[in-house]
Amino acid sequence: MEELSLSDNLLTGELPSSMGAMTNLRSLDLNDNNFTGSIPASIGSLKSLTYLNLCLTNLAGTIPTTITKLRHLSHLE
Repeated sequence: MEELSLSDNLLTGELPSSMGAMTNLRSLDLNDNNFTGSIPASIGSLKSLTYLNLCLTNLAGTIPTTITKLRHLSHLE
């Protein structure tokens, strides 16, 4: 899978750390959901990611330093 869009679904709960296993993912859109918790550190494993949208997700906490591993990321919301 290269693209995953779950925007505008009012999803709840925490983002799983297993999301880091989607290593071929280029686009991840989680906009407009009701997530809790923080961005998992495993996000740094998504090395092919170019687009990441976390707007209006209700995530809290600090941005994990592993996000700096996303060398191809060109769009972050």
